[in-house]
Amino acid sequence: MTFLAVLLIFLCANAAVWAVAVSLDRTWFGTPGPLDNPDFWPYAALTVLLVSALAFVGFPWGYPLSLVIWLLAARHLLELPWPRWLVLFLTSAALSLVSWLAIFGAVELYRSSH
Repeated sequence: MTFLAVLLIFLCANAAVWAVAVSLDRTWFGTPGPLDNPDFWPYAALTVLLVSALAFVGFPWGYPLSLVIWLLAARHLLELPWPRWLVLFLTSAALSLVSWLAIFGAVELYRSSH
């Protein structure tokens, strides 16, 4: 049951990270953008699922591995031009780090209080 709860927490957090990063991309660069790619939704779901699964690797190694997935999604799957994919990747990386730290910090705080 704990496995499922952790996976759901990370799925929600990473979906929010991706949604905010794509929204900021659209705000900063306009259209056409990631949402205009016909395969955006399957690629977004795959990216969020893979990054969320890396939560089980743990923080020191899971986060750098998640950066590889964010980079591949922004650069290769969505086929964005060079400044745009870099900004999408950096935004995803920064938001993802905040997400990882917040989730693992909350889990550690919970474990230390019980």
